[in-house]
Amino acid sequence: MHTLMCVSDFPYSAPTVEYGGLIVGLLKSKVTLMTVRSPSATPELGDSVLGQAAEMLPVVPSKQLVCLGLAEDQILEELAREVYDLVVVGTSQRSKVEEFFLGMVTKRLVAQTDVSVLVVSHPRNQLKNILLATAGHDASDPTVKAGAKLAQLSGANLTLVHVTGAWPGMYAGLSRIEETLPELLQSDTPTSRHLRENIELFRSLGIESQLELRRGLPVEEIVAAANKHQYDLLVIGASKPKMFRQFFLDEVAPQIVNQAPCPVLVVRGQLDD
Repeated sequence: MHTLMCVSDFPYSAPTVEYGGLIVGLLKSKVTLMTVRSPSATPELGDSVLGQAAEMLPVVPSKQLVCLGLAEDQILEELAREVYDLVVVGTSQRSKVEEFFLGMVTKRLVAQTDVSVLVVSHPRNQLKNILLATAGHDASDPTVKAGAKLAQLSGANLTLVHVTGAWPGMYAGLSRIEETLPELLQSDTPTSRHLRENIELFRSLGIESQLELRRGLPVEEIVAAANKHQYDLLVIGASKPKMFRQFFLDEVAPQIVNQAPCPVLVVRGQLDD
């Protein structure tokens, strides 16, 4: 596995490197450190930033890159040059103008890249509680597997939240039934089968987990679930932005990243290599 970790100046990047280092350490990932400077910056400044970041990581970086230009362009160019499984970026403790600019770059990266992205906008120094949001796929879904892997490796508690926007077929035509989670799990709907498969997966991996069912708009409900407890990571999925018909779906991920109160891992592909 190979991770591209993007850092700016210190002390602003310290929480990103600390939390990103926690995740890549668990995944035993190879790490390339990258910083993007303005064309007028001296090479020594970039080297200093990378040196500080390298000292904080639990692994020795395989490569360190100082790039000149616009952050978004340089990151996308590096992703095109090299095969990566994960990108780590962060935006925190900046001035309002800098925070807005970096936030826009992060949102565009989440929407445009075809690899997984870890956004550390609300850093943590631990991984004890993970919120995993699913879209109804089975237990082989990369998002489910990524959340389960991190929970297993860290010993974290895992909460699986599923958002449905419609009544299950078994309740079609009934307007006043409030379906409970136990009732849903006992039914034979695609949603119930999906949830039972995931429960069995978590149990087989020795993961302490619980389920939360919500009905409504995905962005609103996932963010509300993330605000309900003190989570150290929110794991969500997004399709690879290859086709026009996926554009609307891919807009969900940047919105969640922008509103979530904790770090967000946007999964696009396997993270268990």
